[in-house]
Amino acid sequence: MARMKVGIFFLLSVCLGCLVPSVAFAFSDFVGTRKGFVSGGSDALGVVPGRKQTALSRDCWSDSGLVTPGGVPSQVIPGGVPSQVIPRGVSSQVVPRCIPGQSRLFDMGFAGMPLVVAGFSVKSGDEAFRGLREGFLPDFRNPVDDYLQYLPAAVMLGLKAGGVESRSSWGRMLVSDAFSVLLMSGVVNGLKYGLQELRPDASNRRSFPSGHTATAFMTATMLVNEYGHKSPWVGVGAYTVASATGLMRVANNKHWISDVLAGAGIGILSTELGYYLADLIFKEKGIRHFPSRPDSLGFDTPSFLGLHMGFVDLPGRYRAWNGDRIRFSSGSSLGVEGAWFFRSGIGIGGRFNMADFPVDGQDRVEEERLDMLSVYAGAYFAYPLVPRLALGGNVSAGYVHASDLQLSGVPLLNRDFFGFNAGLSLSFSLKAHFGMRLYASCELLPGFWEHMNRNTAWILGFGGAFHVLLGGKGKSSNRGKHDPAETCP
Repeated sequence: MARMKVGIFFLLSVCLGCLVPSVAFAFSDFVGTRKGFVSGGSDALGVVPGRKQTALSRDCWSDSGLVTPGGVPSQVIPGGVPSQVIPRGVSSQVVPRCIPGQSRLFDMGFAGMPLVVAGFSVKSGDEAFRGLREGFLPDFRNPVDDYLQYLPAAVMLGLKAGGVESRSSWGRMLVSDAFSVLLMSGVVNGLKYGLQELRPDASNRRSFPSGHTATAFMTATMLVNEYGHKSPWVGVGAYTVASATGLMRVANNKHWISDVLAGAGIGILSTELGYYLADLIFKEKGIRHFPSRPDSLGFDTPSFLGLHMGFVDLPGRYRAWNGDRIRFSSGSSLGVEGAWFFRSGIGIGGRFNMADFPVDGQDRVEEERLDMLSVYAGAYFAYPLVPRLALGGNVSAGYVHASDLQLSGVPLLNRDFFGFNAGLSLSFSLKAHFGMRLYASCELLPGFWEHMNRNTAWILGFGGAFHVLLGGKGKSSNRGKHDPAETCP
């Protein structure tokens, strides 16, 4: 019950961290449509067919420029981005699209704050997730995460040294990165020495947040900021490496899952703020402007690959062959899930999952925990609701393997069997090619029990997932189409 309460609190906290900004996006998009605004994601270019793009009633921020009333050029805004104007009476004009009233700082906070909120809210459930590590990878040790955290930065510097054109000049890039490092290290070390959180391996009291994960997500965001215009796979690769670093810290027993979540958020926020400060200083000096890629919107391309974690419940009381009652406490789950959308809103995918259920109050049961591994594959669905927010679902079938569970030497379950899974999810695009998802799932396991009063089991689960957004054909959240040939001044 305690784990379920932690899970509910985790979901509510992350919902507030993500859903409130998403509703703000939706409301501003609605107001903008009524008033003739050009609406959509803050980091994309686009033609909005059938919507007249008239003069704006006030200034609004876009990563590519500032749109001003009446087609009159405005002053250069903080960050040194030149203005962009909309001529009167021009429809289907390619312009930097923006959300009325949205500031760049608002967009920066949306990118990392949900991860920080998730890190603080899941702290009381750390032991539950550590049980998975102890059950499946108790002897895992690998120092690759000590080096993996710097890989995105090494790639960025290598591309720059090789003459590949980036967003910033050498001087501007180094200043932006220096600000990012100072902010990240200051926040991370301040929390480490202030909170004195004991590490899982009890080596010291500097666990929260994870410095390795913060560094990895900081360097990944640097790489995306400088070279994300080259290909969507730059962002995919960068955030995959960063996520792998965080997962390795948990597997190496150096961090709790809450440390990793908070570290990821701090790394992203520090980099965004570092680049913002450098933009205020350099303005137009040493910067190159590139068109936003059509595939940079999170749910124009809903295909994903990511890590999910949550809480699972095996409801009901079970009676064994000798009349003894057996009950399981709420457990935890961790796994990898991905899907490829080959047409609008429809795709195929699968998931690999590890789950752990404590056996509750039965001295005669020879095992204290029930561990399960499952592999599912099936159909996935996605439908964008508003910019950065999409509803999804899946129906799948697969193979399940369970650990041995005996009562007085008699097995209580079949260890290998087939199962069925159905789920619903709510996805948020935090940045181009990186997002998170809240999910609820139900597993049907026929033939699970043996020598019990029933043979079918149901497993209910809910939790969160963090994923990189890949390519594929998705339904655009702005209902418009993008022309790859379109450019931005």
